[in-house]
Amino acid sequence: MTQVEMITDLLSSLLQSKNPARITENQLGCLAKSTSAHIAVAIQNIVDVGTSPAELMAMWEKNKRFLPDQSSKLRCELPQNHVLQKVLAEHDMVLCLMNDLYAVNKQVQKISSLSSTSHEVRRLAFIAEHLINSEQHREREEEIIYPALRQKGYSGLLEFVSRQHLDLSRADYKLKSLVWQVDEINTDFFKYQLAEYVNYLVPNMKEHIFVENNVIYPLAVELIKEHTAWVKMKEICDQIWY
Repeated sequence: MTQVEMITDLLSSLLQSKNPARITENQLGCLAKSTSAHIAVAIQNIVDVGTSPAELMAMWEKNKRFLPDQSSKLRCELPQNHVLQKVLAEHDMVLCLMNDLYAVNKQVQKISSLSSTSHEVRRLAFIAEHLINSEQHREREEEIIYPALRQKGYSGLLEFVSRQHLDLSRADYKLKSLVWQVDEINTDFFKYQLAEYVNYLVPNMKEHIFVENNVIYPLAVELIKEHTAWVKMKEICDQIWY
């Protein structure tokens, strides 16, 4: 049995377990020796038989004491100047923004009156502006990195994450628009709308980044072996900036 097959079997058993599972020393050793690409292929095998990204992410979170942090694993495998190092760093930034957004929404829901001068609203404006700026990140993925993967005959989850890009982008702009209207609308309505956007954005953005970090980018490294292809992608991404 290959490493990928062993990891696929392990992930399948973890998905079927209702509680955090125990794994054998042999399985732990297999995970430790596997590259992020091996694990990504095993994840793709699980997705191909019907597991949703949300189910996969929930299983990973439940068993994170022994399942690897794919983002960190991939960073260790890549040269420091690799374009994906910067992409992964941007993912970390967006995840921090999601945590901030979740926390600010909880605070806002407890406040009876809000205006554009409120500390919480200013924080929301900061978060919304940075999320809009992350459109450049999505542009690099959609126009530079994803096409290189499609040329290798791989689509799979690319269609899923591309649709998510559109939906998340719309939500980002709706959030920004709502924040700018805070002085013009009823506070209760503002809070209701904010909660709607946050309850969509936070889990879906985390799921989106999980799929990219754990599957798409490790597979990209495995499939795109030509050093010149990555150099060219980095040159173009550097022109767009980060």
